Amino acid sequence: MAAQKGGTAKARLGKARAAAAKWQSDAALVTVSALQANADGTAPAGVAGWNFTFHSKKTGKWISYHAGPSGLEAVDLPAGFTQAVPQEFIDSDKVLPEVSKHGFKMSGATLLQLNVVYDRNVKPGFYWCATGETDITPQLEVKSWCVDPKTGKFVARLAGGAMTPEAAKPKGGGTFAVDLSKCGGFAAADAAGHLGVPAAHVKAAAEKVSDSEWKCTFAAGGGKALVFTISSAASVKEAEARIEQYRKTLDDEYTELTLNKDAEGIWSNATSTLTVRRGNVIVRTLQPAEKVKQAKLADSVVGKF
Repeated sequence: MAAQKGGTAKARLGKARAAAAKWQSDAALVTVSALQANADGTAPAGVAGWNFTFHSKKTGKWISYHAGPSGLEAVDLPAGFTQAVPQEFIDSDKVLPEVSKHGFKMSGATLLQLNVVYDRNVKPGFYWCATGETDITPQLEVKSWCVDPKTGKFVARLAGGAMTPEAAKPKGGGTFAVDLSKCGGFAAADAAGHLGVPAAHVKAAAEKVSDSEWKCTFAAGGGKALVFTISSAASVKEAEARIEQYRKTLDDEYTELTLNKDAEGIWSNATSTLTVRRGNVIVRTLQPAEKVKQAKLADSVVGKF
């Protein structure tokens, strides 16, 4: 069924910006998206319509706003993009007419999204992209159609795969020489901030699980603890393969996350654990239990290399 008529992205953005400024003084718009866009570039109210995600660098938090039945509604997010969308960009009603000239066809629920893009067919940067249901392959490659958000001109159809070395640094970083026995550089002083206690109260322990994996525990008593595993592969390609194999074992019961340093994350709905890859290093957070806290912990760990 076609989406109900609604407003364009810019028509809805003003109220979201105002709310975000009250949320955090340094709130930066990082994503504009609509899950069910109309052919004229508008979208209905509700979660299927325009969603505006903001990031606060100061607090390391994300929040998303959408128009609900009784006004603007907010949803806290565990992670997201950190690069701010340019202040000036074309409105959503200019996107679909332009990509349609180059082969895009509306199919099912059409996603319109503005954020930073990493793909071998384009230079890393911000793009307005349109994605129909037929643009997602059986291998889950997303072959969106993208335009320059400043000029409104068609740029390319995304390859849906990894970037070439010539195009940009691979998503998730390169190859890192990490000391696993020292938890990748994450120490008691780092754990203290997460646990809310002085560093002197944190007891750190590292246990070798295998030749390529260690388990790190930072305990502060009273049940307060951070626990994660850290492992490394010989190459980024090998680490990517491990993550892909893990993803397949979850049988669609997972959520994809993008963390700082462009690390890719997978939240398992079944085990309530977060697995993050940056380059050839994989971190799996086990404790604390909350998704938001695990995302913050993973960000801190991968930020060390």
